[in-house]
Amino acid sequence: MPTSLSVALKRFGADGRFDLYASCPSCCYNNKATPLSGPDQYDYPETCLNQIVGETGVSICGAKLLSRRRDGSQQPIKPYLVNSLADYLTRCLADERYLQQSIAASDHAFEAGSCCQDLSGARNVFEANFIKDFKGPDGKLFVDRGDKIRLAFSIHVDFFNPHRNTHAGAHQSIGIISCANLGLDSSLRNIPESIFYGAIIPGPFEPKTNDEHYELDHYVQPIIEQFVQAWRPGFQI
Repeated sequence: MPTSLSVALKRFGADGRFDLYASCPSCCYNNKATPLSGPDQYDYPETCLNQIVGETGVSICGAKLLSRRRDGSQQPIKPYLVNSLADYLTRCLADERYLQQSIAASDHAFEAGSCCQDLSGARNVFEANFIKDFKGPDGKLFVDRGDKIRLAFSIHVDFFNPHRNTHAGAHQSIGIISCANLGLDSSLRNIPESIFYGAIIPGPFEPKTNDEHYELDHYVQPIIEQFVQAWRPGFQI
């Protein structure tokens, strides 16, 4: 049994960088940890800092985030780890096949211009007019990449029963947030090595997604923020 989170990650071969959060057991807001000087040491807020808007105004959630271990140290009740998009891109773009297919997708779209094309015959989204006409952060066409690499991703959130689906009805559930590079062909796009596994949503139950509460946003937000950074100013790899 792993004695720490870092040991568990290494056993899974996950040696990249992660952002650590304490997910609130009450509202699912993710409170980011601050790295300390020691190895594998982080400082977490003791209570949830989420600002909740209600009928009487704004209030702080304030729910307890940490539990005390037998050795006296404190750990998040619901830890949440977010994978590094920059590390993923560094690894994948070092693969020549991944790199060339990513470049070719935007180059072919730029060469095709904005001419009408039957979407039913498109092999990937870069052949669709909405991508070919889409403007990048510099105001130019997104597919007019110059000396850069332009990537488009889909995002998926899937939940499953970690104890296997042996009984009908609602049981414990955890989620996976994953992103796929839409510039790759189908033989490469969905293999595990090409997928960006952004985070595992902790259980034991799915976040609320009704009209009053949409807690899933709290888990997706740190991943979207990385893509915003990749959009502007971008990553230099």
